[in-house]
Amino acid sequence: MITVDEIYSCLQQEESPVIEFKRDWYWSDSTPSQELARQWGELQKDLISLCNAYVGYCGVNRYLIIGFSETEKKIHSLDLSVIKKLKDLKVFKKELIAKLEKLVKNPPLNLEIETVLIEGQTLLVFKIPSPTSITELKNELQTKTITIMSGIIIVRKGQEADSVRAASPEETSELIAQFSSYKDALAKQKPKQDAKRDRSIKNTVDLYIDKNRSLSIDEGYPVIVKDWGENVLFEVFKLKQQFSPPTYFLYIHEHAAQNKTYEYIQKNKLIELNATLIILTERPLDLKDLERRKTNLKARFKTDHVFFIDEFGYKNLYSEHMLEYRPYRVENYVEGVADIGGDDKKKALDQLTDWYESVSNPLMVIKGFGGIGKTTLVKQFLDSVYDANEDAGILFIDSNEIVDELIKIARSDHRIDDIYDFYLAQMKKRDFDGKGFSKELLKLSVDNGNLLIVLDGIDEVIAKLGTGFDVSSFISSISTSYTTNLERTKIVITCRDYFWDTLEYKTQIEEITLEPFSEDLAKNFFEKYFDGDQAKVTKALKMASDFSLNGEGSKGELVYIPYVLDMIAYLIKQHSEFRGNEKSSSHARLLVHAIPNDFLILSVCEREVEKLGNFSIDNQVDFFVNLSTQENGYVTDYDIKSISPCEIDDQTIAKLKGHPLLHHNQGKLNFRYDFFNEYFKGLSIYNYFLTQDSQLLNEKLIELIGSYVRHGNQLCSILCKKLEYSEEIVFFIMETIERLHALVESSEPSEKITYLSAISSSFILNIALLMESGDIKYDISSATELLMTIFGESSEEVNGLVLMNVIAGESKKLTFDLKSKTIRNSHFERYDYFWDCSFDEVTHFVSSSFSQLEPRKGLRPPVVPTFEDCDTVDIQHIISKRMEEDDAQQDKLKEKIKRIFELFKERGNFYPQKQQYINSKIFTGKTLQTLVKNGAIEEYVDKKKPTLRQYKVNDDYRGIQKFVDQGTPCIELERVLDFFK
Repeated sequence: MITVDEIYSCLQQEESPVIEFKRDWYWSDSTPSQELARQWGELQKDLISLCNAYVGYCGVNRYLIIGFSETEKKIHSLDLSVIKKLKDLKVFKKELIAKLEKLVKNPPLNLEIETVLIEGQTLLVFKIPSPTSITELKNELQTKTITIMSGIIIVRKGQEADSVRAASPEETSELIAQFSSYKDALAKQKPKQDAKRDRSIKNTVDLYIDKNRSLSIDEGYPVIVKDWGENVLFEVFKLKQQFSPPTYFLYIHEHAAQNKTYEYIQKNKLIELNATLIILTERPLDLKDLERRKTNLKARFKTDHVFFIDEFGYKNLYSEHMLEYRPYRVENYVEGVADIGGDDKKKALDQLTDWYESVSNPLMVIKGFGGIGKTTLVKQFLDSVYDANEDAGILFIDSNEIVDELIKIARSDHRIDDIYDFYLAQMKKRDFDGKGFSKELLKLSVDNGNLLIVLDGIDEVIAKLGTGFDVSSFISSISTSYTTNLERTKIVITCRDYFWDTLEYKTQIEEITLEPFSEDLAKNFFEKYFDGDQAKVTKALKMASDFSLNGEGSKGELVYIPYVLDMIAYLIKQHSEFRGNEKSSSHARLLVHAIPNDFLILSVCEREVEKLGNFSIDNQVDFFVNLSTQENGYVTDYDIKSISPCEIDDQTIAKLKGHPLLHHNQGKLNFRYDFFNEYFKGLSIYNYFLTQDSQLLNEKLIELIGSYVRHGNQLCSILCKKLEYSEEIVFFIMETIERLHALVESSEPSEKITYLSAISSSFILNIALLMESGDIKYDISSATELLMTIFGESSEEVNGLVLMNVIAGESKKLTFDLKSKTIRNSHFERYDYFWDCSFDEVTHFVSSSFSQLEPRKGLRPPVVPTFEDCDTVDIQHIISKRMEEDDAQQDKLKEKIKRIFELFKERGNFYPQKQQYINSKIFTGKTLQTLVKNGAIEEYVDKKKPTLRQYKVNDDYRGIQKFVDQGTPCIELERVLDFFK
């Protein structure tokens, strides 16, 4: 297929070994027959020389373009109707190829011939995809000026870069070698998928009609033609309106041959003359002059109304619904590094930019733990998009701001599973007046690439909505509902890595993981923040070293969390001294000096003691814990006193509003950084297990425990540093789980999952404490002992065990020995190590449920336990596959046993056989050893031949002959099979 874009690109170049321009066609209908033969020869010479081109041009397409003057740089439009041979290009192509087949070896059978319209002028183009072998004359060729003998290789490089001459032997050898290499390279390449994407403007037209209610589609329309062979690709819609002439919408596919499409439409009279015609087409990705495609369509179809699909949608359908974007202009921005999978590292902003410019890649997930800079990166990226195009539609949705609205939507029996739910919640937060996007308009604007959406902090929604947020359907909808036509959808999600990594999603999603700052980046940040004041930079770096972490690289370089650097810089800038100490001497009930985050909070709160008067460090921490558990993530001015752990006056409230950890705006007090919200939620969980007061177990805390405590995650690791494994903590967790079990029994089915998650998380915390205990060796035996202590009804029975969201990773494997045990009323969901646990044939699950328990990669469950009255729908395929494998293995074993016993069979009975003979059979191997070890086959000494070593079938197993002869089951076979269990 020849496109306008590629020919326009050729016209900007000079003639070369692969491009030839001709102002006029070779002959006219009045050319004498003798001259006509020579002109045919000229055409063939030009095509053959283009095939060979010259050394260094293998792999490049060749073009002969008729109707363009290279000296004038001007198009001279061709009228093909006056040249009889060119009236039907299909017929002409067949004749031309037939002549070339007689003339040369390896003719260009894939030659393409088409007319191309540029600026209203018609060009005739011959395109030769790069050949893979040399084109040699096998017969004499007569041209306008010379006769070229057979056996000659003609190339395009004489004194001029495009002149034709015979190749030298050296040039011929080099060309043969290069064509051969190119052919080999092609053979190794994966076949490219033909980009024949079916697209449509139906949604655009439907929404245009919705906006203009007086219009409707006329009978017989739309007319849709998709002739990929001829590249006649279009849709035409006729919109009628009472008392007015019709309006036509014509969609021209980006790969359509414009002339052929125009002629088809005219021939079939699909568009009335002088009617209003609106043409829509795709925006080209690689054409510098975007208007040229529209200019060509305007000239060919004689209409001024030509738009790119996204341009028309923006101007006529949804521009009024686009919200104003104000750049963030993030201060002191330092570009971090992102892990993009494998060993690859890349600047995070560059990675986002590359993704944004790609096609058919709708979703980007930015992962990382709290305070790593996810939101900062996104804001910088959005500013760069805006700076490149101020008309770009940008919608930034802060999940924390709208989560309460999403909860209201979810409570109205509406499952959150679509971007539109987030948009609706955002608009309701802005006192939505009903003039925003409809769902279909939002889909169109996103699909057209006019609206870039960011969902910041989606983990907050996951944590608060639980099963009310169908994440899998939400992710799938981005590919199925929002990427249907132009495939330019762009949606960014930021999420805590431990939330995202526990999700089950179906589509391939591009994601990057932000990494902490290196020391150089930390220094760069401080230099920007302090405007080069080296004294403050040095002090900040010294303080930051207390909060540095060991990197994962082989050199073990120190790394830094961006939010910590920002806090240090803020404190130094606000106060000339950080209390004059690098180490705090104060103590707090919930804070531990040895933990960097705790130390930072302790230092900040210590400085604020004087400023806040009666607010001690513990009171400040308790206030922050209470603030973190507020449903909306903030507290209003009117409610500040209600969450304070002690009585406070208005003056103290005023001081609180200026606290370094807090941000006050429009009557609302919330945390300055999202990280603190999660951090103090973690402290509330720690407070519960530290005080061991089960009366504190309310609905909010249950939800927090179930959502935030995960096997191997950061919070679980921190809790293990603060709490000690002891009998007291085990008994307290048992008490907690008892209370949660009671809530499970009395709750509605939709609420049970919250309590089950909390049971699992409480148990996992106990296991983690056991793992980190230096007094008790952690292994499957000690883990099982703890499980039996908490959930054991007896030494052989487990009741109420819950294991959820235990994801395989770098943490120790979490497995248990469940052999010979009965497990009742239990729940297993996304427990990656389920099939790693030890089972046997006696392991028995009763009245239990199982979900998302795929065996880890490469793992084959050794034994499938029995299930009674259980919900096994989600794992039935695993059970069935394992049973099928067992059956297949059993059949193979039976066949091998049969063949071994057949070696002893003679004359209808079993006879002793030489050991050498039996052992010489390759298939006997370990199976024979097992049979001998268990006495089914035994060594035999013949008194007549005492030195001869023999085997014979044990008399107690002679009955197996029924199976050997007839395949009939028998007790002896069952005994033998039992050897192999």
